[in-house]
Amino acid sequence: MALMMVVNVMLAVMMVLILFMMVVVMVVVIVVTVVGIVVMVVVIAVTVVVMVVVGIMVLMMLMVVGVMLVMMVVMVKVMVVVTVVMMVMMVFVITRVVVMMIVMLVVTVIAVVMVVMVIVVVVVMMMIVFVMIMVVVMVVMVKLIVVVIMMVMLVMVVKGAMDVVMVMKVVRGYSGGDDGNGVFGGGSCDGGGYGAGDGGGYL
Repeated sequence: MALMMVVNVMLAVMMVLILFMMVVVMVVVIVVTVVGIVVMVVVIAVTVVVMVVVGIMVLMMLMVVGVMLVMMVVMVKVMVVVTVVMMVMMVFVITRVVVMMIVMLVVTVIAVVMVVMVIVVVVVMMMIVFVMIMVVVMVVMVKLIVVVIMMVMLVMVVKGAMDVVMVMKVVRGYSGGDDGNGVFGGGSCDGGGYGAGDGGGYL
């Protein structure tokens, strides 16, 4: 009986120990499970937070990239517009400069042509005046020469006539005279001579 009681007591103690161990194991398993669940929740929360942060960062990066792309497009458009405007302005300025240069060239050519024409007209007028003066001088000289020739001829004719008259007078004087009413005097002559007589005459 005593052995049976000891065996029963030992069995009871063993059962209690086994139950205690089972309870402890169950508590440990529950604690480990709870800790695992908490860890999983924490991991999931951290993962979610990280994903949210990464998503926000990605969204921000995408927004920044989008803004940069928009700014680049706007800048490109602005640059294109500015370039086109500058090209148009340059073309306008170059056109104005070319037009001004052409106008200046035309004005210069016209001025040079006018100056040349004025010089040519002045030279032609001077030549015409010179030719007219030369013609007038030549006409005057010809007239003077003609007048001189006529005067010389007149003098020669007069001289010739006077010589003829002288010769006739000498011849008549040697031939016996006339009645005193000749060409050389109005008085009477008494004989030959170069002018003797009582009347006045040339000789």
